[in-house]
Amino acid sequence: MQVGTVVEFCNKSQVIAAVCQQIGSKEVHLLTEQNKEMKLTKTKISHVTSHILAPSLRRIELVEKLQDWSQKVEKQVEQVDLKILWEVLQPDETEQDLEALASFYYTEPTEQDLSVLFRALLNDKVYFNRKGDHTFVPRSLGVVQQILHQQELEHKKKHSAEIINAWLLKVKESSTLIPAPSEAGEFVKKLQDFVVLKQRFTHYHEVQQILHEAGWTGWLE
Repeated sequence: MQVGTVVEFCNKSQVIAAVCQQIGSKEVHLLTEQNKEMKLTKTKISHVTSHILAPSLRRIELVEKLQDWSQKVEKQVEQVDLKILWEVLQPDETEQDLEALASFYYTEPTEQDLSVLFRALLNDKVYFNRKGDHTFVPRSLGVVQQILHQQELEHKKKHSAEIINAWLLKVKESSTLIPAPSEAGEFVKKLQDFVVLKQRFTHYHEVQQILHEAGWTGWLE
């Protein structure tokens, strides 16, 4: 690492690119892609690239080049299939650093590949678990299956909610009876109890919210 080296670090769940301006024994003085100066301990740097920016460049030029770097990297993140990488590593659940993971995924990983993979791993909620600032651990088969199952349930729930909302809007605007879609079967039962039991109904507020979102505010009053 030297003055002009482009590095990346994590700020919560966001990857920030920065250029080294001063290097001390424990800390580095950075200029980030957000045009902010800051000091960071070396141990907090997640990825030291081999990309060097000329220190003679003006501040605005350095920021623009950092932003250009990040934009190029971000465009490729969605192309990374972490399921493939996870399957290669299974059943091993050993902690792996970025370089090791990149060597399993790419034939000859470039600096940009490392940055792309780093961002993909940080965004991932299924296959890998982040450990500290530098390493990731493949999740077990059982945990991955549980996460995927939960995601499927949430997707179905969201899909059903959209269908129910669309049906309620049609019912509200129509003068004729519109049969409930099959996805609304459970909701119709709740709606019946909602009408009869009112606030004594366990799911009263849930049904009330659904009706409110469909514009049934006047009817609720």
